Amino acid sequence: MYTEIHYPINRIPAENLDEYLAKGWFRMGQTIFTCWFLFMEKGFFSAVWIRQDLTNFKFKKRSRKLMNRNKRLFTYKIGPARIDLKKEKLYQKHRVRFTTGVHRTLNQSLMAGANFSIYDTRQIEVFLGNELVAASFFDVGKESIASINGIFNPKYDQHSLGFYTMLLEMQFALDEGKKFYYPGYVVPGNPRFDYKARIGDVDYYDLYNKEWKPFEKLEVKNIPSQLLKGKLNLIQFYLSKSNIKSEIFFFPPYESAGSDPFLEDLLEHPMYLKIYSDKFIHFELFVIFDCVKQQYELGIYYNLDDFSDWVASGHLNEKNGPYSFSIYMLGEKLTIDRDARVISKAVLEFIYG
Repeated sequence: MYTEIHYPINRIPAENLDEYLAKGWFRMGQTIFTCWFLFMEKGFFSAVWIRQDLTNFKFKKRSRKLMNRNKRLFTYKIGPARIDLKKEKLYQKHRVRFTTGVHRTLNQSLMAGANFSIYDTRQIEVFLGNELVAASFFDVGKESIASINGIFNPKYDQHSLGFYTMLLEMQFALDEGKKFYYPGYVVPGNPRFDYKARIGDVDYYDLYNKEWKPFEKLEVKNIPSQLLKGKLNLIQFYLSKSNIKSEIFFFPPYESAGSDPFLEDLLEHPMYLKIYSDKFIHFELFVIFDCVKQQYELGIYYNLDDFSDWVASGHLNEKNGPYSFSIYMLGEKLTIDRDARVISKAVLEFIYG
């Protein structure tokens, strides 16, 4: 529902890549995916996909200054992507900057164990004399390019080489007459990705209406993660007025709902509201909010399995929870409605009759 992955077995035609990118999809290894939500070390976030329209585009003054300054210090080359020992060593120097969410090798990041690439990938290599100090990789479509990975030696951090290679990618796109540049997603609330939006007057992909809009018009309160929290908080507020205890749980295994073809109706939402009552002990009573259909659902769920060892991986900070790692199957949908008051009333009727 919120996360989709395609596994092409043949090379993706350039025009098909354009179509994927225009719908908020992006490369992951040798697959292509899209998602609404992200669980990171700092909590639960929304992925906001962005792009730069290159029609009549001009680099910002700050970007031009960086390009001119680095041009005097470094040289660069652009060509077909090739993973070699120098880039792998550079990748290892680069990856120590991150604690989680980074592949062990550059080859794993780009190829994911495959013997050939389904993408037309190019590379930019940046040198200080003969030393490779930065590199980036981008995929080429018919009318667009997508920035996939940028790496640099932290020793030269003051030169903003990661951002610099993005600007060089954009210049390549302009020289080739491309219409769009896709740098991936930004994550409101996590500044680690903010640099991507500094490339220009970018647009963001509105997941609700399936269209691109000016990034400056993005309202954080309406992004899916915030909307979801707000909707469930409202139900919790109404229930508290009737002295019904409830608790919001974050649910990282929600993506596993589509992984088993023999199990249907698994809980496939990253957050749910659990209702407590001593009147039922053999099932769980949950309220979820469907961001796609923009409606609440009250349902009975059964616990099928537990994924508590996911916590032991250190992927998430429990302080940002609480988290649930059980797999739940829907037993019965009791009420579906867009109005929080209707759902709250249905909870009361279910508990008290």
